[in-house]
Amino acid sequence: MGNTMEWTPPPWAIMAAESLLAGGVAKGILHPNDEVKGHRNMQQMLSPGDRLFEIIQTWPRHRT
Repeated sequence: MGNTMEWTPPPWAIMAAESLLAGGVAKGILHPNDEVKGHRNMQQMLSPGDRLFEIIQTWPRHRT
């Protein structure tokens, strides 16, 4: 939550998101090949913000 256009989320928040995704895969809720996308991948908008989007693009399950 918040505006990540100009600030980077704290490391604990990034680790929490990665852990949540890994937990979803481990429990079979998410498929290992599911993709992580930002709102801007689907329509013209700035969400999730430039800084967070840069981080998401480095994740293995992100495909633009």
